[in-house]
Amino acid sequence: MDRLMIISDDLTGALDTGIQLVKKHVKIAVFADESTFSAAGCGAETVVINSDTRNASPEKAYSAIRRIVHEGRIAGIEYFYKKTDSALRGNVGSELQAVMDETGSDCLQFVPALPHMNRYTLNGIHYIDGVPAGESIFAQDRYSPVRHSAVADIIHEQSDLPVIGHSERVSCGERGVHVYDARSEEDLAAIAAHLKKCGQYRLLAGCSGLAQYVPELLDLAGNASIELPLRKGLLVVCGSTNQVTKNQLEDAEANGFIRCTLQPRMTLDRDWIDTKECREFLDGCMEEFGRTGRLIIDTNDRETNETKRYAEEHGLKTEEIRTGIVTALGMILKRLLDRGVHCTLLLTGGDTLLGFMKQIGVSRLTPVQEAAPGVVISLLDYNGCSYPVITKSGGFGNRELLSELAEQAKKGEES
Repeated sequence: MDRLMIISDDLTGALDTGIQLVKKHVKIAVFADESTFSAAGCGAETVVINSDTRNASPEKAYSAIRRIVHEGRIAGIEYFYKKTDSALRGNVGSELQAVMDETGSDCLQFVPALPHMNRYTLNGIHYIDGVPAGESIFAQDRYSPVRHSAVADIIHEQSDLPVIGHSERVSCGERGVHVYDARSEEDLAAIAAHLKKCGQYRLLAGCSGLAQYVPELLDLAGNASIELPLRKGLLVVCGSTNQVTKNQLEDAEANGFIRCTLQPRMTLDRDWIDTKECREFLDGCMEEFGRTGRLIIDTNDRETNETKRYAEEHGLKTEEIRTGIVTALGMILKRLLDRGVHCTLLLTGGDTLLGFMKQIGVSRLTPVQEAAPGVVISLLDYNGCSYPVITKSGGFGNRELLSELAEQAKKGEES
């Protein structure tokens, strides 16, 4: 029976957390959404589920997390890890509350830090690259902005749970959410050792930083991991508007990538996908990719704000913009694969990945290895073909990431 359930609010987060266990040789199963979760027969010690609640209302997020935890408990799962965004976007308070309410637990241990990405917590304040989270680039997130820097304030936006700060190693059994300072990998290791000693690890929360210590906490073990060679050619599909990703796209374009930026009507007009113009667009993508082996399809407006203007003219709400973009990207990528594109895929943003998987009717991914911190290579099967799929959150990776991955894919051979 499964022992551990990890619940992430987006799919890239599910993968970059799950891969931490794979690196310790733990067998995991990753489910794209709660409707596809089946503990019976999955054969894994750990299940990782995407709740897809990053941009949901607090009420919907709370209900979704309670349902998932409830199903896990029915399946006999004993331990729960609520994966949170390393920048603390999303419904942090309501989701932690849901886990505690459904399990009937008095306390939960929360370690938000991801030190190797320079995201750390000090005196209860969460920092991104040395900047308080509420003043960082994530404060301008289009769909889920971070409004506070104090972890307690972020939780109390949606929950009245007591928040206990842990700048020192003190008792962790008191009622409430226990928030731990951590600035280094050594801090994370010390916190994990402290929780092990205290026996307080039934309910944990954090990002991939703490997750790497979960196998030791729960005495999980498995077989050796495998290597996944990249297929020749790199096709990038980008739905992220994060500035880190924008920088990566600019670097890639300067290093041989052909960049096809979709105009707003191409993503927000549901009828466009069946037009002659779309077929010609796909023809052009096929030709350019066949010529260069490096192609980007993205929705960034570059120096304009055409999407916002188009949405205002057509009375579209923020959620309609988000779902329209990810649906269009998923449909375009599916049609390219159906036309015979066989290569390495790279998708940025959990919404983008989930939108694609819904279009092709695939519900599970197998994370295999980590190409870089927060950048995961998984295996996806579609129409009898296996594709290496590289995923990352919009804010992860260095400026040269796409160019570096393209060079790796250039040397790849089909397996």
